Amino acid sequence: MDSAIAELKSLAQLPDRKKGTVMETNNNLYEQLIRHLAVQPSPDKPHENVMLFDFANPEANNFAIAEEVSYIDPLTGSHSRPDIVVYVNGIALAVIELKRSIVSVSEGIKQHLSNEKDLIPSFFTTVQFTVAANPTNDTEKDLSGFRYATIFTPEKFWTPWKRDNHETGKLMSDIDSFLDFFNK
Repeated sequence: MDSAIAELKSLAQLPDRKKGTVMETNNNLYEQLIRHLAVQPSPDKPHENVMLFDFANPEANNFAIAEEVSYIDPLTGSHSRPDIVVYVNGIALAVIELKRSIVSVSEGIKQHLSNEKDLIPSFFTTVQFTVAANPTNDTEKDLSGFRYATIFTPEKFWTPWKRDNHETGKLMSDIDSFLDFFNK
């Protein structure tokens, strides 16, 4: 497994901070994440395919959530702290930016885009899912809500979180619906 981790880290390194390079690296890593990673445990042994996630048995994966993850990008030298990072088997797959009740969810989206493009692009090479949220009920000023996207998605294309009332058979708030997504 050590050789698989080393290979994944090697694939996740960015040669430069261009948007195309981050996207290409992310897309290439996506293929490795959903299929397998070919690793050579030692020079005298053949390559082996390593599955990074157990899709057939999801509960066999290790899920972790970390708050205020401090990261210094090796390319930019910039520092940022995403509010919440969701890890599966130690791989960052989702980043969530939470905003205070007086700050619009739009500010969370802008913060994501700034982190992805300018501040810490290296952090987003494995991230597949980004969320900006203001879990208040102040819909009058369009401050509240949950919006999600993939990396580098322009703000106008971020999608509002849709409640899954059909499956659960009960009316759920945005925050309850969002949390229920991670309980599956």
